[in-house]
Amino acid sequence: MTFHLRIPGLVDIGVVDRAPLVFEVDAKPRVGRELHGASSGLGGFLTGRLRNKLRVGNTPLPTFADRDAVGRQPLLDALERHFEAVDFEAHTFRGDVARLAYYVARREDVEVGVVAQQIVGRCFDPGFRGTLRSYEDAWTIAEWVTRPSPRAAWTNLTGKLDRARDRMWRLCRQDRMMLHGTVLALPNLVQSLEHMRELFARRPGLEVDAMLRRCLEGPARLMRITRAPIETTGGPAFRAGALVIYDLKTARRRDPTVDLFMSGRWNQCPAHGLVPRLLRAVWRRAQHDARRPRLVHFVQVERTRKTEEQPPLTEAERKDLTPGNLEMLKQWELDQLYARLSAGSLPKGPFEGRFFFPEGSPLRSLGQAVPELSRRLASVNVDLVTRVGEMFWKGKTFFPEQGVVRNIIEHGGELAPAFGVHPAALRRAEIDGRDVPLMFPARLFRGESLADPRGESIIIDYDDGPRIDGYVPAIDFLAGRKGLRIRDEIRQIRPGLYLGRAYTDQRLLLMFTLHSEFAEGQDETAESGTRENANGASAQA
Repeated sequence: MTFHLRIPGLVDIGVVDRAPLVFEVDAKPRVGRELHGASSGLGGFLTGRLRNKLRVGNTPLPTFADRDAVGRQPLLDALERHFEAVDFEAHTFRGDVARLAYYVARREDVEVGVVAQQIVGRCFDPGFRGTLRSYEDAWTIAEWVTRPSPRAAWTNLTGKLDRARDRMWRLCRQDRMMLHGTVLALPNLVQSLEHMRELFARRPGLEVDAMLRRCLEGPARLMRITRAPIETTGGPAFRAGALVIYDLKTARRRDPTVDLFMSGRWNQCPAHGLVPRLLRAVWRRAQHDARRPRLVHFVQVERTRKTEEQPPLTEAERKDLTPGNLEMLKQWELDQLYARLSAGSLPKGPFEGRFFFPEGSPLRSLGQAVPELSRRLASVNVDLVTRVGEMFWKGKTFFPEQGVVRNIIEHGGELAPAFGVHPAALRRAEIDGRDVPLMFPARLFRGESLADPRGESIIIDYDDGPRIDGYVPAIDFLAGRKGLRIRDEIRQIRPGLYLGRAYTDQRLLLMFTLHSEFAEGQDETAESGTRENANGASAQA
């Protein structure tokens, strides 16, 4: 309900919740968003609490910058052009988009806020890393801004708010635009993804534009200050210094077409195109991964036939397979699929990895698998081993000329001290411009398959790890003969995509996929762009 409350010297606040009136007020040149202009007691208090906290030095965050601030518009224009060049299919984003799609389509537990924050941060800095701490800090700040409450006041009184703000300021290198995106805009993105998850469970085939109309969230409210008296058509008149609140949530409830990003207006959000593009990418990926591959029908029909009688996959069947839809297959389907593959060419360079426990597998999670092996690893913290797999393992990078494979362990430098290892002891690599730790080295060769002895697979054997350069005994032993005795084998589906099986003591532990879009677009001899570093020295792998 639109209303205006004015008590001279105490309060002069209006709330506008009808879209035509919102846009009429916003178009008036005498309306701005500088937080120092509110004249009333309550309005001054509300704007002052934000002004004092949400600034870098003496410069406010973009949300609260003066309409006529010097350099504001060129900065926003440059940022919008930068956003237009962001490609969510690029390696920087691809894995995180896949994880959000997994969240939307599979209804599995994913740290959606952390992943969303990381995507936003990497729109500014490709090396940005979201963590549970950074997400909690962002939520603490955003809650204080958008939901005044006793709890929010307590976070301010105890200093929790200031500590969270200072950590985010440092993480974003005091980039005001980056701070806004990874803090204030983040809750709306997370809420949009939650809506998508709920919608996908009911209508997974919905067209992407229809999804956006139902799921896209923006700021619920915006605050503006009148710099001079203004009149409105069919609405209240405001004096200079009045605080006007746009109730966009109510306006959009009445009219779903209301543009929450104020597109085409003086306060247009630079991400007005970026956020819908991201949500489209996630929705389409979720829809794609939710489709069972066509070849499964053939495998099910032919289940009674001997495996060796089944023909190799056709090119069309191979193209239909993705890491996402492979995870939908049952264990016996994957077994037959694997038997219809050949070893193929040795992979080269970095591959994104995803492991999974298919239906019909004797184990359903690492939480089940690791305790069964813990008798041999009584001195090892089982929870740490589980975390390595579920949170840190991101794939493998291959050096076929050396016959070596190393595992990409995200945040390995943070994990190493738990095993008594200094982060500097870890071998590292530059992959697509990012410096990442490489751990658990293994030998790479062709050999007999445990799943299909009549055929050859590409073998990844960790027993020989101690003889590989860069082996760190205190942590890398976990995969070898003194630890879990892991042996991986993979077969090629097509260039850039492999299906893998991980064994421990010749017992199937889990299935995994390895995928590289770079390799899909290259011939078998192409250079991969991976550089391996040992103790700070770089060398072409």
